[in-house]
Parts: sequence; C-alpha cells; structure tokens
Amino acid sequence: MNTFITQAEARRQRKRLREFEERDAKQRNAWAKDWPGGVNIGNVQIVEQRVIGAIVAARKLGHAVVVTAEANGDIAFFALGLR
Repeated sequence: MNTFITQAEARRQRKRLREFEERDAKQRNAWAKDWPGGVNIGNVQIVEQRVIGAIVAARKLGHAVVVTAEANGDIAFFALGLR
C-alpha cells in the first residue's frame, strides 16, 4: 500500500527533523557545561583525577554522563552513548 503525504506535511516533518538534529548536536557538545534543557541541581568537588579524566573522556567521545547517589553515600558515574 502506497502512502502519500502533502508537501506541507513534508515541510513540517523536515522542520521537525532539523529541530531534533539540532537538539542532538547540542547534547553531543563535549564542551558544554550545561545539558540542553537540563537543570543544574548541585556541584561537588571531585578529588580523584582518574574519575575526572574518565568523565572528560566520556564527554569528548559524545557520551552523556549520568550521576547517581548510592545508599552508602558514594556517587556513581555512568557514561551513556548518545550516537
């Protein structure tokens, strides 16, 4: 079954795709301090250089870094691929 869309609908879909691509490009920006659309809820000082290096490397590789608080008080960092 062939499905056709109008030119107006095609333009709307192209515009929407561009918006998604722009948002995705902003999220992959390794040098961004803030996450597009995100809210900074706090900061901590990390002493371990290996952890800082791993976070910086993950961001440069285009990963999001998710932070969770463990029950024992530790902070855990997870790199999630965006591409």
